[in-house]
Amino acid sequence: MAGLNRIKFQLCMSGAAMNKTTHRILKGLCYCFAILFCVFILGWQIFIYQTEKIDLAALPVLPTCVSTIDSVYLNQINRSRNIAQSLMQLRQIPGLTIAVSHNGNLIWSEGFGWADTEQKITACPKHQFRLASVSKLLTAAGMAKLVEQHRLDLDADIRVYVPEFPDKGSPITARQLAGHQSGIRHYRDDQEAVETKHYRGVIASLDKFKDDSLLFKPGTAFHYSSYGYVLLSAVIERSAGKDFLVFMQDEIFTPLHMFATAAADTAGAYAYQTKFYDNVTPYSWDGSIVESPYADFSYKWAGGGFLSTVEDLVKFGNAHIPVLHAGFLKNETPQLLFEKGTMPDFIPGIGLGWMIARDPYLRKVCLHFGAGSGATSFLAIYPEEKLSLAILANLGHAKFTYEHLIGIANPFLDDSIKAYLILFDFLIILIASAFIWGKVRKRSQSK
Repeated sequence: MAGLNRIKFQLCMSGAAMNKTTHRILKGLCYCFAILFCVFILGWQIFIYQTEKIDLAALPVLPTCVSTIDSVYLNQINRSRNIAQSLMQLRQIPGLTIAVSHNGNLIWSEGFGWADTEQKITACPKHQFRLASVSKLLTAAGMAKLVEQHRLDLDADIRVYVPEFPDKGSPITARQLAGHQSGIRHYRDDQEAVETKHYRGVIASLDKFKDDSLLFKPGTAFHYSSYGYVLLSAVIERSAGKDFLVFMQDEIFTPLHMFATAAADTAGAYAYQTKFYDNVTPYSWDGSIVESPYADFSYKWAGGGFLSTVEDLVKFGNAHIPVLHAGFLKNETPQLLFEKGTMPDFIPGIGLGWMIARDPYLRKVCLHFGAGSGATSFLAIYPEEKLSLAILANLGHAKFTYEHLIGIANPFLDDSIKAYLILFDFLIILIASAFIWGKVRKRSQSK
């Protein structure tokens, strides 16, 4: 009996020791989690600080051309204007235009620098610029209109519409083309992106890539592809029963009063068009700014061949904000375009044409960039803030910096999360102080 009691006692003691060890491990894990969380919040705030850290000293004196300024937003406009000029100085951009719309109203549109450096023509919001890949958003809207009209099935084999496109062994769908999951290649290099041959239509332009092998089985991977959008334009043309450019004019540009938007090779009648410039290889070998080479965009209208103005682009952006689209799209259609699969909301992703992300202040933003010979473009909408922002430059591959883009948008957006972060900092300091004081007091009492 005494031996049995001794065994029971030892088991109880070992159990108590295990409970103590478990308690210490859990306590340590809680401390580690709390420290990591605080480090994350601190890192987040440092990231926000870095995105707002832009040198505005010694800004260049540039000619400007104002179209619209809402005096209610004058302070915000002045802040964004300085950041825009800083971007132009940093990237040596000859001419740049900006437009901002809030609650469906144009509140600011202005041009900076030169539309034509030789003739000294000031860049104005009325000037047409190349959209480069922002053109894909216009094409995606055309696709969405056909889906609404039940004339295009996003998940049908595209050869139902375009039997001329060769069988690749696996069906390709319009959804995969719009979401860059078709396996169709992109340009091999920048030289390929400057074509001089004219194609008679979107079906003819398929010759550029239709016989090339797929990079992967459709739907199994992601690969950004402008040629995928060229094929999508052929699908649109066939399902619409009319020429692709005629369809885009009738269904997108005219209803949205985008009267300055057109395919690059058909826009000769428009009176105001900027000159186009490059300062990177293979267009400029020494970094100097040169006029862009001649290019025929009939091979990629849908993927990068439209011209437009910033004011037209914010109209287009507004048409994708549910409370502002005024019947242009059905209520569920923007959600279709902005759907990025099963990824969590805080992870950036690609929808149908649009890129979807959260900015440093956790505000949802839907956007697209464009870059090509003679063009750098940017369109963003903040659906929850009812804000559209368009920026166009006549310098190819100008590489707008993240800090400048956020800096231009920020003055017009809600940044109340800053107050919550400051409150969180205060609480962390308070809790840390109480914890340290408690430890010091406990040690002093134990002595």
